[in-house]
Amino acid sequence: MRAEPNASLPPELEALVWLPTRAGEALEALAIKSGLTPTAAETPRATESVTRDPEAFRQWVNSAAAWLGVEAEPSDTSYAQLESHLRTAGPALIRLPGEENPRFIALLTANHRGLSLIAPDLTVHRVASDVLQAALCSEIEGPLFAKLDSLLEQAEVPKRRRARARKAILRERLNAVHVGNCWLLRTRPGSGFWRQLRSARLPRRLAALAVAHFLEYLLWIVAWWLVGAAALGGHLDRGWMLAWVLLLLARAPAPGFYLAARRDRHRCGWFTEAAPLGRCAAP
Repeated sequence: MRAEPNASLPPELEALVWLPTRAGEALEALAIKSGLTPTAAETPRATESVTRDPEAFRQWVNSAAAWLGVEAEPSDTSYAQLESHLRTAGPALIRLPGEENPRFIALLTANHRGLSLIAPDLTVHRVASDVLQAALCSEIEGPLFAKLDSLLEQAEVPKRRRARARKAILRERLNAVHVGNCWLLRTRPGSGFWRQLRSARLPRRLAALAVAHFLEYLLWIVAWWLVGAAALGGHLDRGWMLAWVLLLLARAPAPGFYLAARRDRHRCGWFTEAAPLGRCAAP
């Protein structure tokens, strides 16, 4: 999917955009729905002059986050890493490209299946990751599209392969370009211990770890019980041995639940100070 510079948003995002005057409400919705803030707290509204001044708006976001009892980390990432980092960003307030018309997206959660975005009416919508990625990269990709299309046509690249070829060239040309002006909402370092645990979703991950180990040991016991029963019963043949091998192999995916639980542990500052959208940088 591609977008020309200054083009309208993808249809999937049009109803999910927050205007600058409602940026405070977007932060509040993100904090509440993510569980970072237990109760609603009316946040101050950002004036139009503040939203157009990057430094002033950065200070306003910090103040609004503090008012909600959370921390807002300004962050960006490179073009090459945008797709993967969007999957670990939420909750985050993302500013869409365009200095004259500031607009925001409220990213609640994300995974390999897509993004969960909060609309201004506070409903949550699922959107494919590449839709938001296209919107964030429209200003830097747009000027290159015409040249790339001409180049691919001259090179006689088959039409069915041009999209993939264009994507590969863009990744190479824009590899180090920084994109994505956003603020990651996290639990404040001074928050209570149990609040930090809940924010990091540690109870759920510990439960996943316990289930994984239980399944692993259960399969191990069943596998050896199977081969033992077959040997004592005098009917140990190729079929029983194959079933034993399959049960042992079935143990392999079990630790994957634990690894998946650790894969995005950096989503909470209680585990690490590294920001998931790359190195923190002021917008």
